[in-house]
Amino acid sequence: ATLLGLLAAITNHDQRNDFGGTKKNAFLYLYRGVTSPRLLLLLLLLAMRYHVPPCKSNSSDKQQRYDARCTRPIKQRIAGFLHYWLAKHWADDFEHDARLVHC
Repeated sequence: ATLLGLLAAITNHDQRNDFGGTKKNAFLYLYRGVTSPRLLLLLLLLAMRYHVPPCKSNSSDKQQRYDARCTRPIKQRIAGFLHYWLAKHWADDFEHDARLVHC
């Protein structure tokens, strides 16, 4: 799996594909082998996952369903993942990097 693939799995909108605490914890212990905390944060917030592509339909009903089923769950998972990351790995990943502390 690639880093982007793992991030997609962690923040997947589908509840059936839950990336639970054990998997999240394993990811957060191992990801430093392929990227940095700063790049991971940027990928989550800016480049990859937080800006979900809009629904391709012009119908407001379809857009609302898409937001409810896809956009909001992805953003909620990102927020949950960031909360978990900060709560469990603050000292390892953020505490000693002034650039991340002031983001």
